[in-house]
Amino acid sequence: GTIFGFGTTLIVALIFRNDDLTQARPASLGLALCATLLVVGSFHVYQTYPAAEARYARHAQSMSATKAEWADSAWATLPQRRIDLEGDFKEPIILQWAGPAPELQAALVRLGWTSPKSWSLATLALTFSSSSSLAELPVLPRLNNGQPAVLTLMKMSPDGSTRQILRAWATPLSVTDMNSAPVLVVSIVTETVWRPLGLATLPQ
Repeated sequence: GTIFGFGTTLIVALIFRNDDLTQARPASLGLALCATLLVVGSFHVYQTYPAAEARYARHAQSMSATKAEWADSAWATLPQRRIDLEGDFKEPIILQWAGPAPELQAALVRLGWTSPKSWSLATLALTFSSSSSLAELPVLPRLNNGQPAVLTLMKMSPDGSTRQILRAWATPLSVTDMNSAPVLVVSIVTETVWRPLGLATLPQ
């Protein structure tokens, strides 16, 4: 990649070595280059992220406990905060749930949580508009200990200025006397909208 970039730069320099560049507009050219890089880079991530996520997912050794053991002490063996790819502790884990993700989703939907829009070229294009609303934007993926979320939901504030993002991740722990139900850990973060230079709409 570095060699290709150097070679491309060299070719462009040779082509324009005799041209008068005094009429060039550095600001416009720089903005166009940044926009191109953002579009091409975003498309590349959109195309390759799912396969890369599955390839590099961490596989932890499975554990099991009874419901009583889980409630008594086994719950404390799981991290109390989300762990990112660098091993740093992030937002707190506020809930452990024993059961399949669809059951948790059904319970939360009854409380007003909804599924965010999935990533696609159409939703990606919304980030390049300064008029997009926070509710329209897809949710950025976050890993916990190398694992992708098995459930992502959101709940908008009444005025639409913020949204709560709920993510659930699978853990190596299962509860034997609940049909070996997997234990999920859940975090909730609050997002607001960010419009850098009035050129895009991003959650933060």
